[in-house]
Amino acid sequence: MAAIFGFCGDTGQAAERLGRMAEALAHRAVGQPQLLEADGAAMGVRPSPHRHAAGPTPACAWQDEDLSVVIDGRLRDPGDSAGAATAEDGRDDDGGDARRLGERYRRQGAECFASLRGAFAAAIWDRRRRRLILARDHLGHKPMFHAQTDSGFHFASEARAFTDSGVMPFAVNMEALSHFLSLRFVPAPHSLVRGVAKLAPGHYLVHEDGRSTVHRYWQPSFAHKMTGGLDEVVDALEAKLRETIAAYLPGSGVAGAFLSGGLDSGLIVANMSGILGEPFGTFSLGVENDSDEVPMARLVAEKFGTRQHESYPRDDVVRMLPAMIWHLDEPSDMVVVSKYLISRMAAPHADTSLSGDGGDELFAGFMRYLGIRDAQYYGRVPAWLRNRVVGPLARAVGGRRGLYGLPGKVLWLTEVTAAGELPHRYAEAVEYLRFRRPDKKRLFTDEAWGEVAGVDSSELLIERVRESDAEDPIEKLLHTDFLTRLPEHLLMLDDRTGAAHGVDVLCPLADKELVEFATTIPADMKISGRQGKFIERKLAERVLPSEVVNFSKTGWSFPFADLCAGPLQPFLKSVFAESRMIEDGILRRDAVDRIVSEHGRRAVDHHIRIWMLLSLEIWYRMGRDGLNYEDLADWMERHLAAGQAG
Repeated sequence: MAAIFGFCGDTGQAAERLGRMAEALAHRAVGQPQLLEADGAAMGVRPSPHRHAAGPTPACAWQDEDLSVVIDGRLRDPGDSAGAATAEDGRDDDGGDARRLGERYRRQGAECFASLRGAFAAAIWDRRRRRLILARDHLGHKPMFHAQTDSGFHFASEARAFTDSGVMPFAVNMEALSHFLSLRFVPAPHSLVRGVAKLAPGHYLVHEDGRSTVHRYWQPSFAHKMTGGLDEVVDALEAKLRETIAAYLPGSGVAGAFLSGGLDSGLIVANMSGILGEPFGTFSLGVENDSDEVPMARLVAEKFGTRQHESYPRDDVVRMLPAMIWHLDEPSDMVVVSKYLISRMAAPHADTSLSGDGGDELFAGFMRYLGIRDAQYYGRVPAWLRNRVVGPLARAVGGRRGLYGLPGKVLWLTEVTAAGELPHRYAEAVEYLRFRRPDKKRLFTDEAWGEVAGVDSSELLIERVRESDAEDPIEKLLHTDFLTRLPEHLLMLDDRTGAAHGVDVLCPLADKELVEFATTIPADMKISGRQGKFIERKLAERVLPSEVVNFSKTGWSFPFADLCAGPLQPFLKSVFAESRMIEDGILRRDAVDRIVSEHGRRAVDHHIRIWMLLSLEIWYRMGRDGLNYEDLADWMERHLAAGQAG
């Protein structure tokens, strides 16, 4: 894990500019900046030293007479078996992966990225050709932002490197904001900061002669399928999963694993145990209700002899929100809470922690996949009956109060089915609990809506579904999630919340070779009947306790919906009464007030939308006014006190 940054163009006062960018990224990696200057370009890196074990800090920068290279992350298949020499000061002095990437680029040019493996973002300055190449790994584990300014072409691990360093002013990208409100993530190439772009996963950028061109070097394909029987496919999956997890274990520092009660993290821990042959730390979050997964995690930890750490957090999550959003450098949904808390939990014990994210996309584990498949069958019911009878009836008996009751599920199915064909149904399912186009038209002011009326978040998803070469409808959705939600939501959260606590969070189930393997598994081995993750479950039966294999996982949660309908109502009204986004003419006061009050009356379940608006307000306030999360402490306390007084 590292923070990388730099620019090409006018290199006058390069050290000063790089120093400001390095300081803006100090929260991401605490190592001393290493700066590389060359004719026409300058770049730098802040590494993240190991805290729990002696050994060299992985080298993230390298330079020779022709090339300058900086890299965030680690290559798992560098194409060079040469061992790294270690200097007396404990640093990997041969340039490590940065050197190996540079040498591969020298041999293969920009096409080298396709054959690499691992989680990485990298920049290469080619002096002879006077061109800068930026690259982001296949699945987007690591971030890469870039911006063209009057002072040159800049890149960095986070957008705040440009705004906080004074390279460019803070302003909202309204198109990206519209996408966030619908999707709960910001899709590449957009970023929420106007003038800043995000490089998409599986792409590289070439900046040369003052112009930038972006090239895709990878995307998943579902065109080819295995022909063996179930046992043969499980055998192959078992071998590939073990090889992948071995590839993602760090060569130095202390490794651990996030352990929930599910199959993904359980299989990671089982394989780590066999590979390492010694105890390692596992970390589990609990909740004090019937959905607690810690007992299942404990069974796995006991079977494989890990050093199990468990926590039942009682943090005031609302008070933590500014810190979480500041470290993300963008707003998010509530998933950030569990990721932030578990990285904090792991920090005293591990330098690197493996996470199970990616498993639901590999093996079709999300319930919405089954729901969208159900819509194919429900669509055979006459439209007049679905839309004029069933839907209105479900709405009348409380369907808008949430998805957990039968009316809510029926209403969801009715509206998803009514959206049309598969691509449109997928888009409707993603946006359903967030802000669909009519919702945004009511939320934005007339002026703001004028900027985004032509923005269609649904079309972005629809295009991804249509471009898939999969024949099976569910696999078309997996393809779309690989390119959108997985990198820009889950992997982004893993990367930033881990960095907030000095933990490098790695996701081997989102490895490009494992993804390429999983796309060849027949679709009916991923979903069988009403059971997702069928093939993974068959593998888990070989190694995990039966209780874990048969456990119905729900995920870690906290009662934000109930809090918003009760104790937090006065707080929310107080915050939005002086909203900067309303004050600056972006959002309508009456629309925001309606969302808060409808939820307070339990007429409509808006808690996901409220969290998004609250986190967006905090992010906007910090960016607009140049604040960090500590600066907002008094502001938060004032509004919380107003809520208590109310």
